[in-house]
Amino acid sequence: MRTRSLVLILLIVGIPLGVLMWAAVRLAKNEQVVVQQQFHGLMEQRLQDVNQGIASHFQGIKAELEDLTSVANPDESTLRELGRTEPKVMQMFLLTQDGHLQYPNLQGPLNGNEQRFLLRASRVFSGQHLAAVTLDVTENSGQERDRLPPASPEASSEPEGPSSGFAASADVVNTGWLVWYWDRGLNLIYWNRRPDGQIVGAAISRSRWIADLIGQLPDSRIADSGGKENAIVPCIQLVNAAADPIYQWGQATDNTTEVVCEIAVAAPLASWRLKCLLPPDKIPGQSQSVFVGFAGGLIAVGTAVAILTFVLIRDYSREMREAGQQVSFVNQVSHELKTPLTNIRLYAELLDKDLIEIPDEIGQPIRKRLNVILSEGQRLSRLIGNVLTVARQNRDSLQLNRGTCVPDEIIQQVLTHFEPALAALNIAVEADCQAGGPCELDSDILEQILGNLISNVEKYASAGEFLTVRSRMKSEVLLVDIIDDGPGIHEREHERVFTPFVRLSQDISSATGTGIGLTICRELAQLHGGDTRIATSDGGCHVEVTLNTGS
Repeated sequence: MRTRSLVLILLIVGIPLGVLMWAAVRLAKNEQVVVQQQFHGLMEQRLQDVNQGIASHFQGIKAELEDLTSVANPDESTLRELGRTEPKVMQMFLLTQDGHLQYPNLQGPLNGNEQRFLLRASRVFSGQHLAAVTLDVTENSGQERDRLPPASPEASSEPEGPSSGFAASADVVNTGWLVWYWDRGLNLIYWNRRPDGQIVGAAISRSRWIADLIGQLPDSRIADSGGKENAIVPCIQLVNAAADPIYQWGQATDNTTEVVCEIAVAAPLASWRLKCLLPPDKIPGQSQSVFVGFAGGLIAVGTAVAILTFVLIRDYSREMREAGQQVSFVNQVSHELKTPLTNIRLYAELLDKDLIEIPDEIGQPIRKRLNVILSEGQRLSRLIGNVLTVARQNRDSLQLNRGTCVPDEIIQQVLTHFEPALAALNIAVEADCQAGGPCELDSDILEQILGNLISNVEKYASAGEFLTVRSRMKSEVLLVDIIDDGPGIHEREHERVFTPFVRLSQDISSATGTGIGLTICRELAQLHGGDTRIATSDGGCHVEVTLNTGS
């Protein structure tokens, strides 16, 4: 098989397979993105559900503390008793309208809890934000309200420092949470502004509210699989502002885990976050299983295509070898036929000369039969010449063999060879030869072209009555016209008939032929710097041949 054919077959197979591979990779990536987005949304919704539970939990605590701080007579003894009897409360406090701490009173006697509270929260009660919260909004309603933190429900913010500062936020101006840092981290204060402008607040016990919060979260020993054996169970962590885990549940994690998604916790724990973690190989769409599946499919398709290509190439190679053997056989047979055919024609011509001495009444029937032998011998010679021409073109390019000759002499010689056959068909031959001067020409090419064209007239235009052959020189170009009055060739078929092995009629009753005669005529004329074409005519067929006689 030729390299060009092999490359073409590989391209035909490789390009669709490459496109299929590209499309499969794109599809796998898109599928991966969709799966990741869906899983991310599912895990985020799970975190939102947990966050909603945390928000509801602190809403309940807020309701309890609101009742607690709405005491009718918030004097020192009452607030001290509330702090002692209420488990959630670490310390109660009272602020005047102008923001001064009234209880615990720094000037009065303090118990141990009150001393520890003042030590821890001293910077809270000296901050500018606290003064803003305690301002009398009745007297400065429009101006001072703008100085308060944003009024989004239960929103809170924290300072960047680890041990001082706070942020205040409230769903209304009169209540809210204060978030402050001391010792082990975040601490919570709930405050409530009374109608008289005083603020009653409660610092919540850190260990108590963290324990209560954890009690609302799922058991860390239970992996929520939803009752499905192969369900993906993520690890969910509640982490503080320093990213240290406070509590976690679900599947155990290690250093190879990856954060799938995270959200901020509802106020007052807005600096804390909920995180969903999973090992990378457990995250849907992130593993290579999708690509492995596509790769397996592509390998299977590629293997099938490769096997099919191998079979096709093998069959094609076998057919090409058989075709080459057939061409070689025909070529060899044609060469072998030339020698006996030459002898047959030679002895037939000698016999024709011997019949000159025999009287006409005896020699006429013999000459008639002998002319048939000579005509058929010449036709067989042309057929063998055509076969050998095609065989030579398959192996090598033809070469011109120019020589000085007279075109009209060659034309007359060819017409003489066809005279008996045309006379038998009652076709009158008219020669209008005007190229009688010598020129540089390959006489074999001109003879073969004329032989093929007149042979076509003999086979396909036998119903006609005349054949006209005209020749003339135009500058250095020989022009030859072959005109008959047969059925002709339709104009739409003028170019198609020059295609190798094309015959206009496949009817077995029509004249036989190989379909290479006109093809050879055109190729030989083009080799000689000219062309062969069919001219438009009112009837019959008009073939124009041009040959360049210049050097």
